[in-house]
Amino acid sequence: LMRERELYGRMGASSKADQLIVRLYSLDSTDRDIREQYELYRLRQAKDYTLEGVYYRALEHWRFVSRSEDAELRLAAWSAIQNGCRQLGLYAEGMAALDSLIAAKPEDAGWRLQRATTYADAGRYMAALDECAEALKRSRPDDRSWITGAIDELATVSAKTLIEAYRLDEALRFLDRWLELNPRSEQALRYGANVAMQKEAFAKAEKYAGAGIEYYPTEPFFRIKLAEVMSRREEEARALDLLAAELRKFPYHKDLINAHSEISEYYARELIYERPDFPECLR
Repeated sequence: LMRERELYGRMGASSKADQLIVRLYSLDSTDRDIREQYELYRLRQAKDYTLEGVYYRALEHWRFVSRSEDAELRLAAWSAIQNGCRQLGLYAEGMAALDSLIAAKPEDAGWRLQRATTYADAGRYMAALDECAEALKRSRPDDRSWITGAIDELATVSAKTLIEAYRLDEALRFLDRWLELNPRSEQALRYGANVAMQKEAFAKAEKYAGAGIEYYPTEPFFRIKLAEVMSRREEEARALDLLAAELRKFPYHKDLINAHSEISEYYARELIYERPDFPECLR
């Protein structure tokens, strides 16, 4: 039967050859040559179904290939399994495949970042950042730049989800952890300043804004936020001085103009109301 299969293979009759290898494997699954040829058949089936997007059928074949004695075939199978499981929402099996990949190649940051993405997709946002931290810890200096970029991309989506769900306390904890991994993340500092202002956590807002000013001195956003903090602390004169200095550098910046106008109006109203000769009926 093996010689017959080889003959079909040379003739280009691949379907006949495949039928024979399936039959041979059913008769003797312990023969090494038969098993190797059967594995290659299952691998072709897995790849074909994956290309067609029929993941549930592809997974049947990838699971078999993942039990191969060939280390490279196992890695390819685990990679395909975690991708197929993500497409089908099979969280536990996909995570098990990632665990196998990371155990086989613990130095590979890509798989750790993929596990972080899987955690984030399941709503386990802090676990995702913990996994990102492990990827950074194990990374080579040359890889830190792209890993940090990948972390920022993942964290941006997660933070946005938390903020839009109005889970602001959780969002602040997440943002603080994110900034431990990348203190210079502009997006994290922006989110942090905004969320802290919403929570009226002015000390935290000042911290985020101050870091933003340090790292991004030409970006008006962070000085606007610092001015908002000053205004809420009834330090309007300081806030207006800060914004006036920025307006001299960016005279047509819409957000700067709006912030200066709002604080000026509020401050003027406060000054007028505090005048002892201001008519009682207008207070």
